[in-house]
Amino acid sequence: YGGTIGGMTNFTARNNVFMNAPHFARDYIKGVKVFTGNILDFPSDSPDYHCDYTATKGAASSVVFKYNIANGNCPAGTNSIKVASLSSLFVNASSANSDNLDFHLTGNNAAIGAMPYNLAPTTDYDGDARPQSGNVDIGADQYGGIKANIWVAPGGTANCTRSNTPLDFANATGHVCNQIQTAYDVANGGDLVLIQQG
Repeated sequence: YGGTIGGMTNFTARNNVFMNAPHFARDYIKGVKVFTGNILDFPSDSPDYHCDYTATKGAASSVVFKYNIANGNCPAGTNSIKVASLSSLFVNASSANSDNLDFHLTGNNAAIGAMPYNLAPTTDYDGDARPQSGNVDIGADQYGGIKANIWVAPGGTANCTRSNTPLDFANATGHVCNQIQTAYDVANGGDLVLIQQG
């Protein structure tokens, strides 16, 4: 993070986090472009502060620029979100604590479930699966804040088992039971059992 995003040709950027990026201008990016699902942090005190996505200075107007989140006065494209500060989106995005930077999403923030699944990669930065229906999260991380040792859901099985470590629903294959009683029967003391909607 911390650099100029520009001068690129025929690029695709999906579900990234650009932190402390002082200069982002569509004017300098030519060719076929896709820029979706990204989180963009622009330091307003940067001497090179600039974010111009308009089709000026000969820029191509074919940029697919949507479902992004940006701070301050920077536009984020169609179907996108503007926030005053991005710090609350992440576990730790503070440059004052740069040895422990952590761009995993926190719960209950604007990035979660904010873009269609078919515009995002099928896995996130950590290799965690993104849902293949409905909406997914903007940014590099698919939030996995809801995890359980055992899930109960339609389509579950009577032969389910417990997971030694809690898993999100997308990664809980084999640990999804068809009934609450079945989950109760296979659970150990201290296990978390969650019921999926439906």
